[in-house]
Amino acid sequence: MADTTACDAAVVLLATHWSGAGEAPYVTRSLAGALATRARLTVATPGAVPAPPRSDGAFDVHTISLDRPPPLLRHAAIVVLATPLPAALADLARRNAPETRLILAPLGDGGGSKLNPELVDAVIVPTRYGLEQAVGRGFALEVVHDTGMFVATNPVAARDPLVGAHCNDYLLVLSDRQAPGGRSSPAVEPVARSIWPARMDPVDTARWIIAAFPRRQVAVVDSGVVTIWRNRRYAGHAPVGTRTDLWRLMARAWVTIDLSPGHVMARECIESLMFGTPIVVPTGSVAAEHARGQSMGASGTGWVGEACTAGRSYSDLAELIDHLADLEDPDLRDSLGGGGRRYATDRYGSPARFAAALAKLLDETSGSTRGEDNAPTPALGSAAT
Repeated sequence: MADTTACDAAVVLLATHWSGAGEAPYVTRSLAGALATRARLTVATPGAVPAPPRSDGAFDVHTISLDRPPPLLRHAAIVVLATPLPAALADLARRNAPETRLILAPLGDGGGSKLNPELVDAVIVPTRYGLEQAVGRGFALEVVHDTGMFVATNPVAARDPLVGAHCNDYLLVLSDRQAPGGRSSPAVEPVARSIWPARMDPVDTARWIIAAFPRRQVAVVDSGVVTIWRNRRYAGHAPVGTRTDLWRLMARAWVTIDLSPGHVMARECIESLMFGTPIVVPTGSVAAEHARGQSMGASGTGWVGEACTAGRSYSDLAELIDHLADLEDPDLRDSLGGGGRRYATDRYGSPARFAAALAKLLDETSGSTRGEDNAPTPALGSAAT
């Protein structure tokens, strides 16, 4: 592997959230994968001191220092900033490469709240919610691009139940229990099967659901374990150690209730919809967009498709229970499940569509110019229509 000083990349992806569990690293890696199909990509992460590139999957990851900027920034045609990042990083990239285009990919930080909108040529968001957040932070609508994302699932997971959880049509609750590293849920960070006991103390919201629907089995996923409740009593548990385990639970559920959906794109909710299982999620979250089946972003480069209602959103516990009671109607449940599957598959199920959206954005951004005040002037075709 070559040293960073010898790197001459067309596109550099700067990311803090590259390794580790959680939604932000997943989105960053998905973004890198799609960019790599359409450009010569270099991945870099900030560090205290520069370091030789290290191999990580399909990429060589460079470590750069804010105090000693490497030549790779000066040689890049486009720098993609996957935030949250130090605000100084955008300034550094602009100082060392004034002609380089800067693209922001906010990762759940309110649309790049620490960055000066005038430094950025374009913004990538995977949801309409992200677009609205970015515009609310001062980014011009013309430079915000709703590119969607690619979310992979394996339909084979629907064939067999999770070992130890042989039941169907249960209410699947994804816990919002907080741990030092964030939400303690296998949807974010599976734990080893042998080191965590079954959760016999479900979170408060799950307790209310268990009490309100005694005739319906309730499966509560928390800390790498799913506990099954029937007739308001504990009925067993099973480890959830892989993503496939979680998909198996989603595929056989009556509905998925995500008490704390991801802040970037609510990945677990998208996965549930891909298996035809409707969702019930908090109002005001990015997942509420998926429940509505939002079909079109406000940007001219946004995704356009059929509007399909895919679930419900709630503002308090009483509304959550009411929505679940309504979903006892099998016709309504099947209608939401079918609409959700179409929405999630069309919106997030195509890697080719996602890569093509990024390729179009790269072409438009590389052709843009800057005015006398150094503010970006979008290329033709990037404005809303």
